[in-house]
Amino acid sequence: MNDFKFKMLADDRLYVELEDLPEKSEGGLFLPQNQAAASRIGVVKQTGPNVTLYHEGDRIIVSSYAGVGLYLTQKGMTNAKHSVYRENEIIGTID
Repeated sequence: MNDFKFKMLADDRLYVELEDLPEKSEGGLFLPQNQAAASRIGVVKQTGPNVTLYHEGDRIIVSSYAGVGLYLTQKGMTNAKHSVYRENEIIGTID
């Protein structure tokens, strides 16, 4: 986990920390890591002032083609685990 926090997150945007992609399927098959998954699961870390449907701590599912990845090397964020999405890009919440 990362303790990064925006001073202010704009409008209807959510800062999400994505979970790692699984290396194996439930059946034990190795999954290729060089292919983008169709969807990703993440946890909402921060919301903008106009977000109404989601809250910090919600586990959400998003398309891997949506959002903007954050690569902030001075903050130790050098992989695609940190992203910002618009509220309407979120597919839904999961347990």
